[in-house]
Amino acid sequence: MHKHRADFDDQAPRPSVWKGITGQLPDAGRRSFVWIWQAAAVLFLASTVFLLLDRVQTDSRQELATGDSFRQVEDFYFREINQKRELIQNISETGVSAEAELQKLDAMYLVLKDQLRENPTQEVVEALTLNLIVRLDLLNQVVADIEEKSRETEIPKAQAEI
Repeated sequence: MHKHRADFDDQAPRPSVWKGITGQLPDAGRRSFVWIWQAAAVLFLASTVFLLLDRVQTDSRQELATGDSFRQVEDFYFREINQKRELIQNISETGVSAEAELQKLDAMYLVLKDQLRENPTQEVVEALTLNLIVRLDLLNQVVADIEEKSRETEIPKAQAEI
């Protein structure tokens, strides 16, 4: 059988013969659809992974926004701020001298709180905490200023009595 092969190597079959052969192959029509199924499988896998990751992130964001740890921090600072405001009102006739700054900080806090509901991230929580710290520091400074003024007025009174 291989003896006369060289005699036929220069011969080529007619194009209609090759069409007939490829038409009789079992997977001739399916081969064009294999890549479509592969692409569909990759898209299905990618969308499943995306949806799972998005759900996990959404759950963690909700936990961040409604988490007990932030509520505890918030409650602590609100108690401290309210105590300082009451102290200032009790020892000062004029009230809080930094009321304008406190109102700005309150407004910023409300904006950050809305942002936390819409897009809860660690950065927003940190900004809210920083806002509370700044408010408390501002009130502490007002208390220190009032105490300093009261000491200054008490010293001349004490010297006058001597």
